[in-house]
Formats: sequence, structure tokens, C-alpha cells
Amino acid sequence: MKKFLLAAVVAIISITAFAQGNSVKELNDKNFQELLGDPNGPVVIDFSASWCGPCKTFAPVFHQVADEMSGKAEFFKVDVDESPQLASAMRIQAVPTIILINPGTEKIDIIQGVVGKDEFVKRVKAIL
Repeated sequence: MKKFLLAAVVAIISITAFAQGNSVKELNDKNFQELLGDPNGPVVIDFSASWCGPCKTFAPVFHQVADEMSGKAEFFKVDVDESPQLASAMRIQAVPTIILINPGTEKIDIIQGVVGKDEFVKRVKAIL
């Protein structure tokens, strides 16, 4: 029975990871400098919280767009409860907050709250 449960958990984790793709990286207080120290291109960061209903609503859209636009921009997710220093440094006051930055063109956009997929894609493309 334990082997069956373990196999089931591994299968669920694998399916979840496959469904969300590998295009979203987890960003936190510890790996921030390593992952974002010198970005090569546009960066999209989703600041959210596990308890936030609107964040849960927007998460599938964020992951879908990240998968579709992989290679055009880097997509990151930050849990503000797990990374309070990073959230504070970026002056995040509400979740979800999505920050879009293109260091090459110095374009910056901030989205607060939930937006639909079409609007999100439009805003990401605007910083490219």
C-alpha cells in the first residue's frame, strides 16, 4: 500500500510539473541575486501568496503565457510570505502584483490584480 501511495504522489507531482511547464522559475530572498543579478532580457515577476484567491485565479494564466512565450522573456514567481525581504525591496503592497521589466529598453509595467490572458499577453509584448 505504501508503494502504491508513493507511486501515486510521484505521478501527481510529475503531471503537475508537466502541466505547468518549466518556464516559470521560483524566485525568493535567497536566489534573487543569482537568478536576476544581470538579466539577459525581459523579466516578468508574479508576486503572489498561497492564501490569495485572486492569485490562484491568475496562476494558470501566468503559467500558460510563460509556456507560450518561453524564450522571449523570463518568468518568475515569488511567494510574498516566503520572501518578505524581496517583496519589501520591490515595494509590493498588494497581491497579485506582476512586474514586467525590460532592462535593454528600460520599459517597465506593473499590473495589480487579475487580468485576462489577452490583456496579460498584450502587456508582456509591450515590454519586449
